[in-house]
Order: sequence, then C-alpha cells, then structure tokens
Amino acid sequence: MKPSMQATYRSASALVLLGAMMLSASAAVPAGDERFVQNAIRGNYAAIQMGRLAAAQGTNDEIKTFGRIIAQDREKANAQLLQIANRLGIPAPSRPGPQQAQEYQALKHRSGQPFDWRFVMLTAKDYGESVGAYWRHAVGDGKAARYARAELPGLWQQGMTARALMAATASPEPDAP
Repeated sequence: MKPSMQATYRSASALVLLGAMMLSASAAVPAGDERFVQNAIRGNYAAIQMGRLAAAQGTNDEIKTFGRIIAQDREKANAQLLQIANRLGIPAPSRPGPQQAQEYQALKHRSGQPFDWRFVMLTAKDYGESVGAYWRHAVGDGKAARYARAELPGLWQQGMTARALMAATASPEPDAP
C-alpha cells in the first residue's frame, strides 16, 4: 500500500471509529432521559431559590421552616442528579427555566401574607407537576429512572405539606385560584 493510501486509510478508519463511539455513547442514554434530567435540574434549582426566599421572607415560622427543608432537600437531590447527568453525558442547565425565574422575580417583590400564600400556592402547583413527571419517568432501569423512583416519596410529601400550608393560609387575593 502506498504511503498516501495508508494515511487516507488510517484517517478513514479513525473517523469510522469516532463515529461508532459517538453513536454508542448516545445510544447509552435511554429515550427521554435527557429531557427529564434537564427539566428536573431546572426544577431543583427553582425549588432551591424559592425555598431560600421563603426561609428569608416568610412571615410564618412554618413557611420559613418549610422553605429551609425544600432548599436543603433539593440541593441534595440536585447534587445526585448532576452526577447522573455527567455520567450520561447530558448537558446540565445551571439555573431554573425562564418561567420559573419569572415566578421567582414576581414572588421576591411580595411580603407578608401575600408572600406566604403565593409561595405555598406555587410550591403546591410545582410539586404536583414534578410528581407527575417523576412518576412517568420512574419506569425502567436507567440511572435517571432510579433517581426518579427514589425522589418520588419526598416530592409527594413536600407537595402535600405545601397543600396543607396553602389550606391553612388564607388567600389575600380575592380572585386567587
């Protein structure tokens, strides 16, 4: 074989090998894991922010304590999820999503009972949506599915706590849902 043909052959072989490696790496991530993991990371970041805000601005000791619990729990969960994302080669977001950031900004400017009520209302809504997403993703044997199954009981409990706090906190808004 001529030297130029050998170089061409090696280059082509290297490209085929690289393509096969990339294909096997992308095939290792179960369908839906990337979207679930990224949304869950964003949700965790949002819950951490909201929890810290409630711990600082809540007027009720139960709200403050609940905020601290949420922030601590979601920080721990996010650390695990970021490791999973890294192992699966999934790009991890570094902050909440745009809607979550907008809700945070709106809540940040409230105080007193309107703050408390809005915080627990948003938390109950977000946890309800999260439980549904985690439940749907909990099937299977992948790392993300195992994470979802492990987190479901805590998410459900915190959602129920948010609902109980919402029921105990009178709505300051006449047209509130």
